Amino acid sequence: RPRAVAVFSKLEDASSTVVAMLQIDQAATLLLFDIAQAFDLGKILAEPSAAAALLGVAEGCSPKAAKEAAKKKFHAPLSRLQETARKEVERALKVLELAEESLVRGTQLWAPPEADSA
Repeated sequence: RPRAVAVFSKLEDASSTVVAMLQIDQAATLLLFDIAQAFDLGKILAEPSAAAALLGVAEGCSPKAAKEAAKKKFHAPLSRLQETARKEVERALKVLELAEESLVRGTQLWAPPEADSA
């Protein structure tokens, strides 16, 4: 029972945070979701093409272009959410740095083939 109460409390906190973020800036909240989803799929580090798609740049672009694209597309919107969702924004910024590094590296890391969902 105490564990269930703790879990439910965390869910309520998360829900409150999402509602607050949506009230502040819906578009920025969706960008934050896009970053989290791209990272959770696990392809940002392994596939430069996934990092390029997230940042909105061509695969094989320069490190400067990748950094500028991340800053232009994400930094201003995410800054509006920083006061309400500091941990989430910090995590998103780290994911963007990983995406930039993946683009600079330019070679795809080996990953096991995806399982068929049949």
